[in-house]
Amino acid sequence: MKQSPSVRAFKNELMNYRFYQSREKKLNSLIEYCYHMLGGVRSPSLEMPTHARRSPDTEYRIRDEIERHRENLASTQSKIRDIETILGLMEDEMREVVLRIYADGEKTEAVARKRYISARGLHYQINKSIQRAIVTHYTQL
Repeated sequence: MKQSPSVRAFKNELMNYRFYQSREKKLNSLIEYCYHMLGGVRSPSLEMPTHARRSPDTEYRIRDEIERHRENLASTQSKIRDIETILGLMEDEMREVVLRIYADGEKTEAVARKRYISARGLHYQINKSIQRAIVTHYTQL
């Protein structure tokens, strides 16, 4: 069964979809933590930090770290947005099947049995659905 390079590339990205989602959460928490480190611990009754100010070198290092995390976050969010755009152009039923197989790692044979078709037939339907969604996406641009 032959599939186009764009379908193959989308499937590879889809296998990393759950990883991208967890990475987005982790990067958001890292950025929040860095801002906490940058701002210092504040007392609820006082407006000023309760400890001495950090050295400028430490502050620059933390700001560089925040910038690096923001760049990684933007890249990750872009990948998630691209995947969700293509998935949004697919039929609901096929979107669910594609996510179950490629993002969640279910066996194709098990999903095909539940849909009462062969595994090869399911792969054919998945490839066609992904191809249609990709073509629709790029013709809309």
